[in-house]
Amino acid sequence: MARVSVLSFIVLGPEGSDGQYRLNQLASDLRTLKKRTELLVTGPDPQLLRRALRSASADLVCIWDPDLCSLEPSQIERFTQNLPAVWEVAVQSPTNRQDLVPLLIFRKETAIEVFARLQATATPLLAALLVARAWGYREVALSPDPVAPSSNHVRRFKPWGTRSLYTRAADWSQQKDVQAARKTSRRRRATLRVLILAGIPALGWWLVWLVNFTHAASLPLYGLLVLAQLINIFQVVGYWHAVWRLREPSRRKGDIEGDVDVYITTYNEPIEIVESTLAAAVAMRRPHRTYLLDDGRRQEMEQLAHRYGAVWLTRPDNRGHKAGNLNEALKRTGGDFFAVFDADQVPDAAFLERLLPWFRDADIAWVQAPQFYANQDMSFTAGGAMDQQAIFFGPVCEGMDGFDGVICCGTNFVMRRAAVDEIGGFKENSVTEDAATGLALHARGWRSRYINERLADGLAPEDLPAFLKQQRRWAQGNLEMLVRGLHTLNKVRPALGVQYVWAASNYLSGVSVLAYVALPCIFLLFGVQTVKLTTSDDFIAHFLPYIFLTVFIFVRSLDGHLRLRSVQVSFGLFPVHLSALVSAIVGRQIGFAVTPKVAQGGSAYTLVIPQLAAIALSLISIPVGLHRVVDASAITNSCWALFNIAMLAGIVRAASGSRAAEPMLSRAQEAA
Repeated sequence: MARVSVLSFIVLGPEGSDGQYRLNQLASDLRTLKKRTELLVTGPDPQLLRRALRSASADLVCIWDPDLCSLEPSQIERFTQNLPAVWEVAVQSPTNRQDLVPLLIFRKETAIEVFARLQATATPLLAALLVARAWGYREVALSPDPVAPSSNHVRRFKPWGTRSLYTRAADWSQQKDVQAARKTSRRRRATLRVLILAGIPALGWWLVWLVNFTHAASLPLYGLLVLAQLINIFQVVGYWHAVWRLREPSRRKGDIEGDVDVYITTYNEPIEIVESTLAAAVAMRRPHRTYLLDDGRRQEMEQLAHRYGAVWLTRPDNRGHKAGNLNEALKRTGGDFFAVFDADQVPDAAFLERLLPWFRDADIAWVQAPQFYANQDMSFTAGGAMDQQAIFFGPVCEGMDGFDGVICCGTNFVMRRAAVDEIGGFKENSVTEDAATGLALHARGWRSRYINERLADGLAPEDLPAFLKQQRRWAQGNLEMLVRGLHTLNKVRPALGVQYVWAASNYLSGVSVLAYVALPCIFLLFGVQTVKLTTSDDFIAHFLPYIFLTVFIFVRSLDGHLRLRSVQVSFGLFPVHLSALVSAIVGRQIGFAVTPKVAQGGSAYTLVIPQLAAIALSLISIPVGLHRVVDASAITNSCWALFNIAMLAGIVRAASGSRAAEPMLSRAQEAA
């Protein structure tokens, strides 16, 4: 056995008000060890970890995440004393929690090599272990001392606002956990159904009043209000329709016959981002063949694929963009099933094991897993993007799963080759090739399933230009499907067709937001009423029950985890949605654009000029209106304008380009 005399102990800085106390306690504990030690405290970002590793003075490095498990000095002593003579990385995980990696021991040179290949991730030790395995480093398991998971690990793996919407892959390791998840889901669905039944008459009460144009003070303005409300009412009803059918979580075990190919699509993403995804994809359990589909035709990608034992595939041109890339891969590979990952989506080792058993149903075309953004804390934009994903991949996809028809989302899915061959491959005539292909499959009678487990970690757009580029493409593709895809929608089962139309209609919000911003300003600046003053009290009496139940149902469907940021981001996108709507109607095409994975830095106020103009107009209109007259209508419209300003402030904050402060590296030498 190898005996260690010097140890560098690197700790991922504990969070919370008790963090300093815990560090002081750890420093005291290290003094009791029989070897000279040093303590280095850093953050979870791989760049900070690399800096800490370079500053370590010992040849042996122990990296510990105290948010994931507790650790006693005696355990550290036993771990380091019982290392074999030949090893390169030692790992310790809590009992029955192999997806948690709270403790790694490396030789210093090995650690530097491994962490040099990591991108930003919420689980740096797990990602480092996957990279080490993919590169063939000699791994040993530490002595089987029980390591108790810390209660704080929930904060790391299930951030606030998404913890009920994403289930970590190993959270259902026991049958009792499955039963508990199902019981919670049934309770939530029953509550939502009661609330929806109460909401239907409230909606009818409001709708009867709304369409009565005798309440109009100005027919054009009232017509604009009715149009905006009808769009929102359809969106509300579609959401109720989805959550009414929330499917209980379930899991299948076992495997299926057939070969599996794994496709990682890339164009111009940084090599370190692609490498983390490739390493994790190769390391997935269940035999498969991994292909790197490189539309950038880069020599370094060929070398990267060779290092990991993957196959590098290119083509002479980029016809059809991502859809064309996938179609070319399908021509040159022969697996019965294939998984697709974007370049930034790092899969869990259990990904294939979780999704493949559902293909025992012969009419399942694809199985979809959610997208989770591991960098959501890096900026306001990234957090807002994650909040939106939490809504879509939470109750929306759970509800669509109840219709056996979740939308294909372009990454983190496994598809049956026979199904996509039946429709001639991925649709290359849409900027949202995923949704268009899924719609074509549903029109042919195929079903799809949704597995609401966090089985991959990806990257959100960290700055506003990247986010707007992504949202513009999504809006254009969905609205084109709504405008030009009716002949395909007619072939889909009616209930599922309603869900497709509803999902696309959410990008009509630009019309309603524009109306809501304009109406109070028109009154305050020019004194033109939308609703007759004599009917204002009647308006409130009819509108209030409906809007109260609508908001309550929405919040309850998210288990109370609705964040203001998600509402602000959606509200502030109205110019993007309006532009996409006009393009879809007139047939103006936009080019396929890969969402940048690295923030460019700097502010982007020129991209939010319409929002800034709306804020300025609202700010000017309030004093003008109140100067003219101070009555109930002026006060109501002023409050309405202030609400609009608050909602638009979110997108302006995103345009500022501010990013989360990175934790500073600190070091304390401790000698026993």
